[in-house]
Amino acid sequence: MADSEKSDLDALGLIAARSGTHVAFGDVITSPAVSNLKSQTTLNDVPTAGLRLDLLLTGGQPIDYMAPVRLGRVEAGSHSLLFTGNALSATPSAEQVDVSLNAMPELRESRVGEFATWRVPVPEHFHVLSRSAGLTDEQINIEGLDSLPRELFEIATPVRGIVVDTPVPVGGVRFLPSAVMEPALRALEVPEEFADPFTDADGAVLAFATAQRMLDAEEDGIAELDFVLSWLTARARYALTRWPDRTPRRYLRAAARALPQRGALVWVRGLATGRQWIRNRDPIAAESQLDLDPGRRAASQAPPRDLTLQERQALISLRRAAGASDQIQAVTALWEAIEFYVAGVSPPADFDDATLRSLRKRLPSGLAPRLRERVVMAVNRLNEPPLLTRLREATERDGVPLSDGEWQLLSALRRARNATTHGGGGTAVGPDDLRRGVSLVARLLLYRAQRTADGRP
Repeated sequence: MADSEKSDLDALGLIAARSGTHVAFGDVITSPAVSNLKSQTTLNDVPTAGLRLDLLLTGGQPIDYMAPVRLGRVEAGSHSLLFTGNALSATPSAEQVDVSLNAMPELRESRVGEFATWRVPVPEHFHVLSRSAGLTDEQINIEGLDSLPRELFEIATPVRGIVVDTPVPVGGVRFLPSAVMEPALRALEVPEEFADPFTDADGAVLAFATAQRMLDAEEDGIAELDFVLSWLTARARYALTRWPDRTPRRYLRAAARALPQRGALVWVRGLATGRQWIRNRDPIAAESQLDLDPGRRAASQAPPRDLTLQERQALISLRRAAGASDQIQAVTALWEAIEFYVAGVSPPADFDDATLRSLRKRLPSGLAPRLRERVVMAVNRLNEPPLLTRLREATERDGVPLSDGEWQLLSALRRARNATTHGGGGTAVGPDDLRRGVSLVARLLLYRAQRTADGRP
């Protein structure tokens, strides 16, 4: 096509106007505020990028450094993605910020603990190393991983706080004396650093799982082990004279104080293929420290003195969510922080007292007393707004900026919490979503603290 024909098709220059750089932090597009954009890809390292952000040109949008960053190019309306990653650092200078980006910072933030393998295929090596570094299955693609055979696995871990002289089955697991583990460890010629935690423990606990991938079997087995240990803890803390089935209960105060715990090492063994590993499930996190600036005024780093009890508890719950290794515990603690944050906050009532009295008077006279009581209670709760409605009211009062995508994330985390606590089954939440959720709740609490420090009602 001749140049003249191209110009005729775009006489107003609209196609050309739709060309350029595309930069977004989460769902917040920051392209007009970005300059000095650069990216680098090498064979032996993950891609990196950098950019300069002019805060005066962001239009007050909530740009969150915890959000995934996408860099792309728009050519004649067609979008191509060049880089996806996260912010590593941001250095402000007046109203400009230089941001350093990395494609997979999780690979630098933790490393795998002790790890020994026998007959483990190469794809499974890459799988467990990638997952242990913080990547999800959606972020990795390993050839040959899905063609592994499905088989029954044994999952064993040392345990303390349990005493057994002979193997004892409890639910779907089996508790074993430490001595039972020694012959198998010796036959495998397991190094001392892996064998000693098993032989020195009070005992071992063994679970079974059928899976294709060793890591899936490990996670299923550990979940069952933790469940049984939690059940035994509940039985130990039970203190009535009779069990719920009315049989008398034998009681020892020392046993009631026991807290059975499994060790960090886990031994996974495929019964058909013989593939097995012994590894430390706790990743070794890269050292991270808060740098308290002695040059700043102490008041600028300290919380306001007059925070309410609920606001203090919200901060404590947030810290627990940030440090929880279990997904369900993290989501639960996160929403506990939000519930403390919205305590005492309620939008204007939709129904006045006269309307509520009228509704109660109009109830059918033939309702059974029990049903009538339930309907009256439902009418009385008409002015009790849902938690997310109260959250919106609280954020408006505090002036917290939240994008549409961030509200969607909070709603997804709420659904995940409700699915677990209300018996609907768990809803998967990725580590990135949890990290962003913690970041969002931290934003709520710091805006509330600023409102308190400013003395605003």
